[in-house]
Amino acid sequence: MESDRSVSLSMTFSDLERQMLKFCSNVQHLNLPLTFGVSAGTKLSRAKHKDKKWITLGLRKSSRHKNKLYKNWIQTKSKEDEIKYKNYRRIYTSLAKQAEADYYNELFNSKTNTIRQLWYNLNQVCSFKRHRKKCSTVPSLLVDNVLLTNSSDISNGFNNYFSTIGEKLVIDLDNKCKLN
Repeated sequence: MESDRSVSLSMTFSDLERQMLKFCSNVQHLNLPLTFGVSAGTKLSRAKHKDKKWITLGLRKSSRHKNKLYKNWIQTKSKEDEIKYKNYRRIYTSLAKQAEADYYNELFNSKTNTIRQLWYNLNQVCSFKRHRKKCSTVPSLLVDNVLLTNSSDISNGFNNYFSTIGEKLVIDLDNKCKLN
């Protein structure tokens, strides 16, 4: 079982390496500078793409470069810059789609995962199970310069605020209309 897992992972990484080489060769004939090496690594990006776990560091750098090409094209309005941007975008999109497909193929590969792990992955992707968040309590509330610390007083303070906010807005609107 362990040898099957290592073979499958090595094939996945070699497929990724082949895709990166293909991408780099396509970019080189466009005379565009590469913003990442062939071995982009498999560190997952979490900054802007929290839900997209297939976005690697190399794809993130490539996305930034694609955005720079777009800005350059918009500023110069040059046909040459447009062609560079659209070719780079086409290559980037196909590589991102391939990375997504590879990610999900590996995630749901029955040879490397147990049935329990497959169901766990499916629930994570589809969000079938609710993520329970810890309830936070408000330790104190300041109402009319009076500090409330008792939980029932705090809930009554919130209730009073939210039940009278509509009336206060109507009064404020009436006052503003009368001034105009």
